[in-house]
Amino acid sequence: MINQKKTSDRSLTSSNSGFTLIEQLIIIFIIGVLGAIAIPSWLGFIYRHRLASSTGQLQWAFKMAQSDAKREKTAWQVSIQETQETQQTPKTIKFALHPASIPPVQLPAGSWQTLEPGIIIDDKQPNPKGKLETSLRKINPTTNKVTTKATKDPMYRALFNYKGCPVYFPNDECTQTSLQALGTITLNHPDLGNTKRCVIISTVLGVTRIGKENTKPNTNDRYCY
Repeated sequence: MINQKKTSDRSLTSSNSGFTLIEQLIIIFIIGVLGAIAIPSWLGFIYRHRLASSTGQLQWAFKMAQSDAKREKTAWQVSIQETQETQQTPKTIKFALHPASIPPVQLPAGSWQTLEPGIIIDDKQPNPKGKLETSLRKINPTTNKVTTKATKDPMYRALFNYKGCPVYFPNDECTQTSLQALGTITLNHPDLGNTKRCVIISTVLGVTRIGKENTKPNTNDRYCY
């Protein structure tokens, strides 16, 4: 009887000591399924955060350029460009605040700041209305003059005169501000589809705001507003 009890106890202990191979495989499968569901959602959250942070940085830069222009009584601008050092490295967006009297190409390397990784300028494909979502003025970084020449990675600028008004030329007065001086720069992440964000210079006094992608276009035939 004693031997039978010991044998029974050993059998009971063995059956409860761990998972069988099939049970382990089922657990691994469940973990894999949950991971496949959670990882894309987590990455999407990170990308949206980076997009929101980048548009916030550019709006801050626009406001700082306005403030510097009014304080120093001279035109200031924000220069923005998407760059890629090599084919193996991801694209990044750099921007700099500086007096309009200094062409971007002459700025020290330390003048440039970068936006969040993976964020790009939405300026390659027209929207369904045939318009580009980015409408800031393109400039020649060597001369700092407006250009219509097509380039792979154009440089854009938001220019403010000595009173902080958005202008087309550095010496323009606020009363000379035209719709050409206003504009939008739209940002996106390649893995977010149409989840776009934009910074808009919306009034002749230089009011800026952040917009987002909409399903219907505005009166300017753009979807980010």
